[in-house]
Amino acid sequence: MTRMRWEYLLMKWVWTTNAATRLAHEHLTDESAFWISEFGLAARKLPADVSLTSVLHDLGALGWELAAERAHMTVVTAGQGWPEVGTPVHIVWTFKRELAP
Repeated sequence: MTRMRWEYLLMKWVWTTNAATRLAHEHLTDESAFWISEFGLAARKLPADVSLTSVLHDLGALGWELAAERAHMTVVTAGQGWPEVGTPVHIVWTFKRELAP
């Protein structure tokens, strides 16, 4: 029986803000970005206008399969009618692709 060998890719989405640390005279900042890390390559930040759907489509077209998703970090805030709700601020997706024999 031949064992399958895999290569892995990590994609993360990070949402940052200065809401908790800004001074009274500073404007609120809010930014989110996708990062992709492949084995042996430096992590790269994707353009700001890229959507999750387009990234998933592109990775699938290259043969990558979603293997896992996890909320790596969350914050508690008001949202969706709840006074307190956990909101992801850092999500990690793991993809795998079979290596050629």
